[in-house]
Amino acid sequence: MSSLRDTRVVSHIARSLSDQFTVRRANSINVTANLAKLTLDVEFRHHCPATGLFCGIMDPLWEVGLGFHVNYQTGEVVDLINGQGVIAYLNHAPLPENRLTFLHLDIDKFGPNLISIIEIGNERILYPALQLHGRTRLQALLGSAPADCPATQFGKARLRVEAK
Repeated sequence: MSSLRDTRVVSHIARSLSDQFTVRRANSINVTANLAKLTLDVEFRHHCPATGLFCGIMDPLWEVGLGFHVNYQTGEVVDLINGQGVIAYLNHAPLPENRLTFLHLDIDKFGPNLISIIEIGNERILYPALQLHGRTRLQALLGSAPADCPATQFGKARLRVEAK
C-alpha cells in the first residue's frame, strides 16, 4: 500500500503534471463515509497516437490521490502520483484513433484505504492501493499530453460517491 505521509513529495509530483499535460478539473465530491464506493465515468476520443491521456482523482491541493497516464501507441499505463511506475499494458494497443473509448474508475473506500480498478474499453487494471489520510474532498482531473496534433476530446465526466 502506498504511504503518502510525505505529502511534499507527492504534491511536487502532482504539480509537475501541469508541465506534462493540459489538465482540467472535471468535478468534485465530498467523501465522508468510512465505507463508500466512488466511480468516475468518462468517454474520450483521440486523434493522434503520439498523445496520451491523464486521469486522476485527487484532493484539491494535489497532495493525495491517484493518477495515471495512458500511452495510446504502446498501451502503457503508468502511475504518475504514487511512484508505482508502469502498472499495466493494454492488450489492444495502439488505441484506435477517432473512436469513442469508455474509461471507468471504480474505487472502494474502506476507512482511509482506497482499492481501485481502472477500466479502459474492455480491459481492467488493478491500481495500487493507497490511503487518503483524512482527506474528504476529492476532484476528478482529466488531461492530454501536448503534441503537434489535436488534444484528446473528453465527454462529460461523472464522479459519484455512494455510502455502503
